[in-house]
Amino acid sequence: MFRFENSQWLYALLIPLFLLVLSYWHKKWQKNKSQQLSELTLLPTLLPLWSIGRIFQKNLLFVFALVLLIIALANPQFGKRSYSVQRQGVDVMIVLDVSNSMLAEDITPTNRLQAAKIVLSDLIDKLADDRLGIILFAGKAYLQMPLSLDHAAARMFLANAKPDLLPSQGTALAQALNLAISSFDDASATGKVILLLTDGEDHETGLNAALDEAAQNGIVIHTIGVGSEGGSPVPEFFGQQKIGYKKDASGEQVISKVNNSLLKKIASQTNGLFYSLNNNAAQVQKISEKIAQMDKQLMEERQYTNFESRFGYFLLPAILFLLWYLFLGNTKSEKQWRIFKEKQANP
Repeated sequence: MFRFENSQWLYALLIPLFLLVLSYWHKKWQKNKSQQLSELTLLPTLLPLWSIGRIFQKNLLFVFALVLLIIALANPQFGKRSYSVQRQGVDVMIVLDVSNSMLAEDITPTNRLQAAKIVLSDLIDKLADDRLGIILFAGKAYLQMPLSLDHAAARMFLANAKPDLLPSQGTALAQALNLAISSFDDASATGKVILLLTDGEDHETGLNAALDEAAQNGIVIHTIGVGSEGGSPVPEFFGQQKIGYKKDASGEQVISKVNNSLLKKIASQTNGLFYSLNNNAAQVQKISEKIAQMDKQLMEERQYTNFESRFGYFLLPAILFLLWYLFLGNTKSEKQWRIFKEKQANP
């Protein structure tokens, strides 16, 4: 199979064509002018080394070199080589808490939710070959993105995650885990992971049943506790403006504390790991290594075709023609000059 990779360069072949016509016209013009200045038979005597043919020959060399150089830039390609690229990975459901308590400001850079997003963004970079899904939960759980290799979409959904997206507040942890479990393909032999990021405040029952189902289906749940054990007040907003902190019925500020003991229990019952959100880089590395050790299956296979570039076959002759052009003089060669002198000496 034959093609030009950069076929737009072929339009430049009009340039050497124009130069060829110009060189031919210039040769005729020089010959006519010389005939007007002197009889043609006197030219060798008046200009013994001058050669119209040599000048025209140099111009042809330059034109040929330019043609070959343009073809090399267009990169002619002959033949092709096909190969396939396979992506093998595991299924990872990201379950992110977006309840109001995740706005507590006890985790840098701004609050718990932003800190969780940073960890997830770094983790996505490490899970390049894995399918990702996203569930956001507060008072209820919602599937934002089913399992997919579209990591750009995952980043977009996570960047936009905030409490305002969900209609009811609370922490429906069991419902979120059940939704994550049902989002996996039961027939798939690939490793299944739930990555849970929350402060661990659970406002409903049914968690033990969800953990039993996850364990029975071989689903590993890694948990990341987001928040401090000392706790922090929960800010309240009017639009984008913070107007104060949440208070209970008695007028006291509500203090939200991370429930690490619950998150450790969730991880241990499903052969997962628990992390407290404090050293992002180390946590991301450990989680990605743990996921990489799980059973993988073929996620995607793509066929690629590479054409073999042959520009070198044209570039080398172009360089040789240019060198020939540079070293070739405009006057007759020494041998031609010697023959001319002998004719002058022996008329």
